[in-house]
Amino acid sequence: MLISPWVSFSTHFESWTTNKYKDYCLAEPSKTFSEVWKGGAPPENYNEPILAPSSFWEGLKVKDILITIGSFEVAADAMKEFAKKVEVGVSS
Repeated sequence: MLISPWVSFSTHFESWTTNKYKDYCLAEPSKTFSEVWKGGAPPENYNEPILAPSSFWEGLKVKDILITIGSFEVAADAMKEFAKKVEVGVSS
């Protein structure tokens, strides 16, 4: 179960604009938090999973995956894109 997973550090998804006044997360602090969390590491599949291709998720040893996404979250579009990649990969 993934509850509103932070899968991308990018604030360029449309939901960052459309949900700007509906979510408490703001772009600038989110950028700062992501840099601190990464600790200088470059973006890659393990710290920013949206970057992983669908094939990365092939062979994942799970029966089901539940990913919940709030409709008013600024990162909703990134989470939806991630969910599609995982679904394709796991079903392969």
